[in-house]
Amino acid sequence: MLKLIPGIGNITAGKIWNFIRSKENPVEAVFDAYTIVPKKAAGAFNLFLEMFSMLKHERYMSTPSSAIDYVLHHGYEDYLHATYPNAEMRVEDVMQMMKFSRRYDSLETFLSEMTLQGLAEAAEGADASEGRVILSTVHQAKGLEWGVVFLIGLNDGKFPSAKSLKNDDEEEERRLFYVGVTRAKESLFLCYPVTADDWQTMGIARPSRFIKELPEDSFEEMAVEDV
Repeated sequence: MLKLIPGIGNITAGKIWNFIRSKENPVEAVFDAYTIVPKKAAGAFNLFLEMFSMLKHERYMSTPSSAIDYVLHHGYEDYLHATYPNAEMRVEDVMQMMKFSRRYDSLETFLSEMTLQGLAEAAEGADASEGRVILSTVHQAKGLEWGVVFLIGLNDGKFPSAKSLKNDDEEEERRLFYVGVTRAKESLFLCYPVTADDWQTMGIARPSRFIKELPEDSFEEMAVEDV
């Protein structure tokens, strides 16, 4: 988080981290770390402390979705738009996480289940004999692999998204598609419905253009009827 603050780089972030990690209460010690922060970052660091202080209130500790919403709209969304060409997709990922967090009434419980360590352990330990299914976004799956992978919703307007096509971000979507298809070690299933009834794609739903770009001898096509 420290390195998201304008004016704070690796060296300063390391100094702050070493300062707070030696304290009995590292979270509270963050508020005493202003002496380490360079002048050029002082204003942004104070805004960070204000946000940190707000998130300690019971309203956010007991409602993870409110905490995520607060962070998103108090600097993080601006940071994404200033840093990444696919900022809208990243914001959408955060919004999906916000929706998922509504089932929790404790920030601590939510965070413990969302740790990257837990995701990595699940990825390494899950196999067919255990009968477990791991749900993940493409962004979360970076660097991970599974024996069998299903990529779902591969329709034009979904992946690539209609917004990315409108904003000329097709190449970024193609890169994410590559990330998704290379997560499988044994079997890969590219799935899409042939009809849709949502407001965006009423009627016939076209398969993603990324599937059409694949060599015909690289996959076997299957049609699954209603069962």
